[in-house]
This record gives sequence, C-alpha cells and structure tokens, in this order.
Amino acid sequence: MTHIYVFTHLTTSEGAEQAIPCVSPIQLKRTRTTEMAESNYSDSSQILGLGKTPAQWVEVMAGMGIDISERTLRERANETGAFYRLGRTMLITPAQIDTIFEGGQSCRSKFTRGAVSTGPRGGLSTTAGQSLSPYRRSTKASTEEGARDWINNETERQIRRYVVGDEPSKTFSDAIMLYDASPKAAKQLIPIVEAIGDLSLGAISGALLKSLGPKLKPKASTDTWWREIVTPASAVINNAHELEGTPLIRVKPYDKFERIAQDKRRGKLSRVERTPADKEWIEAFCRAADPYNAALVRFMFETAARIDQAVSLEPDDLRSHENKVRVKAQKGHPESWITVSPQMMDELLALPPKRPKNRKTGKLMKARIFGYGSSTGYNTRWKTICKRAGIPYLSAHPAGRHGFFTELVVRQGVDPVTAAKAGRWSDPNLPMRIYAHAETDEADIRARFRTNHVQDDPVQTPNSKKSQKE
Repeated sequence: MTHIYVFTHLTTSEGAEQAIPCVSPIQLKRTRTTEMAESNYSDSSQILGLGKTPAQWVEVMAGMGIDISERTLRERANETGAFYRLGRTMLITPAQIDTIFEGGQSCRSKFTRGAVSTGPRGGLSTTAGQSLSPYRRSTKASTEEGARDWINNETERQIRRYVVGDEPSKTFSDAIMLYDASPKAAKQLIPIVEAIGDLSLGAISGALLKSLGPKLKPKASTDTWWREIVTPASAVINNAHELEGTPLIRVKPYDKFERIAQDKRRGKLSRVERTPADKEWIEAFCRAADPYNAALVRFMFETAARIDQAVSLEPDDLRSHENKVRVKAQKGHPESWITVSPQMMDELLALPPKRPKNRKTGKLMKARIFGYGSSTGYNTRWKTICKRAGIPYLSAHPAGRHGFFTELVVRQGVDPVTAAKAGRWSDPNLPMRIYAHAETDEADIRARFRTNHVQDDPVQTPNSKKSQKE
C-alpha cells in the first residue's frame, strides 16, 4: 500500500511564509502479484488497458457460466488487496482475479510508507524502491483553505501521473485556448502564436519572448516590444499557470542600453519629452476653438481625465447640483464621480449633446457631451485649431494629464500627494516621474555658477562700532 505525503507551506498576501500543519496522507492501494505490477513506473498505464471494474468482471464471468455478484467480488478484492484504486473507481487486472480466487495473499507494494518531511525543504516524497524527488512549492494562497485546496489538487495530479504517466506538455497554442483575450490583445497575439505556438510552455523563457521583438517588429521601440509582444504573451502563459499549474514566467524589462541600441538601429528616439500645456496655451486654444473643443480641452486640463474618458461622457454623467461628473473606469481604476468647478459645469451644461456616427458600422451612437465617437476623432480638428491660434500642436494627453500635474506641482507648488489624488493616480511617484516637467531654462541654471552670492551686511552693534573707532 502506497502512502504519499504532501507537506507544503502557506505564503500570505504580505509575502511572509508560515508553515501550516497540513501533512496529508493519500493512500493509493496497489499490489504486486504479477510481473506487470513489478513493471517500471512508465509501464503502469497498462492498468487502464487490462483492468476492469467489478461490474465488468461480473459480466465477463457470467458469459463463462460463472455466477458471482458484484458485491462478493468487491469484498474478496478488499480482503486480498488485489485491486487498483483510481479516484473512486476500483480496477482489477486478470492476474489479480487469479489472486482473488486463489485466496492468496497479495504481495506488498514495492512502495512503502512515505516518510513525512517537516523540515524547511519539505515536499512530496516516498521512501524505499522507486521514489519521487522531494520538492517544495508555494501554494500561492492567501488562506489556509486555499492552501489545502492546492494540496488536494497537487496530490491528485501526482496520483494521476503515477497511474497513467506524464501528460503531454501544454504548448503556447494550448494556453491561447484558455485565455479570454480582448479584440486588441487577440490581434497582438496572432503573430506571436505563429512564431512560438508549437513550443511547450516550459521551454519559453523571458529571453525568448524579448527576442521576438526584433523579428516581429524590427522598426519599433523597446517600449512597443514590451507592450505589444512581451506583455500579452506573458499574460497568456501566466493565465495557464493559474488555471492548469503550468510553469510561471517572469520577464526582466528591457534596460536603457537595449533601448538606446534599438533607437540607434531604427534611427528614431523613443520616450521623447512631452511638452505640457499651460494656462496661456489653453486660453489661446479656446479663443480659436468652437465651444465643444474649448470645453473639452478645459475639462481635461482641469480634471486630468483621459481622452477616452472625456469623449465618452453622456448627459446622464452630469450631476449639476453637485458639480460632479462621472468618468468611466480605465487603466485599472474604477468608475468614479469627480468634482469640477462651477464654471466648468456651466460650460458642459451649455453644450447640446450630439449623436456621433460609428465609423465602422455607420450607425448613430448614443448622445455624447462633446460629440466625438472615438478617442482619435479630435486629432484633425485640434491641429486646425492650433494652426489658427498660432500655437504648437499638443495632443490630448500632454494638454490634459501632463498639463494638469505640471500646473499644480511645478507652477503652483501643490504637494505631489494631493495633486496625485486629485488626478486619480494611486502612487504619487508615478506622476512625479512621468507627468511633472521642469520649466527652468537650462541657461539660467548654468548662469547661477557664474553669479556672485550677495553678502548680507553685518548688523552693527554698539560694541562693534566702539571697537572700530578704537
């Protein structure tokens, strides 16, 4: 009789590991009455080919004129131990039928009771004969109940592996079938599947995913490679890990040297410094714009709303008596109501809603505040407005979120934590690193090293004046 023991540990959500008393003995009844039972580990799949259930054996023997009930056969099998157990199913081989009717004692299994491992490198193991190599894995569960579920699933997997052998490794194409991809992600995954679809998930490394960038998008930047190749491919692999227990993957980001080298190869800089909008640019834009686009740019500059959130506003998203506007969920942030100034609310209420046309279907959409049907529909119009106003063209992002954070933190001196909360950034370090732009002229900074410090005149005390006369 084989005893498989699993000793695991619980990793809490805080990252600390704590051992839990969850040594779980799982008995796999197995005899060794024939050469087949003494066969190698990989040959044990013959059990499924030769074994039959007691009900099936009763039918076979009835055809041979032997009258025996299923209950009697089960009892004799239990008494002699001459059977296999797969889950709740009892399987009996022809050789074990001989043992049952001979009344002989079943041989002991070549597997003996497993030693329980409780040390820091505890794992799943057996002793004597053929054994499984000890291993240690995190359950990745935040509760003891979740850890115990993992133990049960892992034990069943090892029993299944013992009985039927190793299952075929899942490929990247198999993992794709488990992944619920958005239309955008599905489009990104098509060339990736063509390149590595036949590879097993265990053979795919982070370096391999990063190497797909130069092959699939040779003229793109490393940021594009990461966003459109590494990220969706990693999501597919790790989703399979969550569902099927396949290998997990973690990919090291491209470093600055890889980014600079790729920029040199393609002859174009990535991560170009953005120019944030200021109040003067906003006012010049609004003087040359129609009421809809003027209100749109003011709304994004005041609230740090993204362009897709802004153009998606509908009349029901306004609470005029509270000066609140509902912006939809985006970038991991939930839908929320944000406060605007009374002047901004008056501008929004003064705009008659428009029903834009869907460019793909040609059908009219629901009425929207600013009248745009997509997050890119504003581009051409804004370029015309900027040209008419005699100002440089800024897209919605630098005019909105970049302008919002730079205006508050750099120009008005608002603390970053307050500004980040108002702009719905969960971590103030992110906007400080990306959205805050220094505006001091570099020449002024260099000139400070050539300017003599102004020395304060010492305060003249009566004693000092007397000592000077002396």
